[in-house]
This record gives sequence, C-alpha cells and structure tokens, in this order.
Amino acid sequence: MALVFQMPFAVIALSVMTAMLPRLSRHASRLNHAQITEDLSQAVRLAVQRGFYAL
Repeated sequence: MALVFQMPFAVIALSVMTAMLPRLSRHASRLNHAQITEDLSQAVRLAVQRGFYAL
C-alpha cells in the first residue's frame, strides 16, 4: 500500500531533478558550489511541495 503513495512523489521528484540537471552541471563546471546548493535546495522544496499536492 505504501508504494501507491510513493509513486506520485517519485514521478514528480524525477521530473524536477531531470529538469535541474543541466543547470546543476553548468554550476558544477564553474565550481560555483553556493549556486549548486541553492538550486538543489530549491529543487527538493519544489518536489516535496508538489508531491504533497499529488497525494
């Protein structure tokens, strides 16, 4: 039963992280660690927020 509730969150989290990957790669190539941290934080917050709405 728990897997049914995890599925929408997994789909949303995967979509958000896939969209963020080019941006994160660009910051990593420039060694801009502060921006990487900020972008990852934003991506996680967005995924969690949208994941709760999906349930």
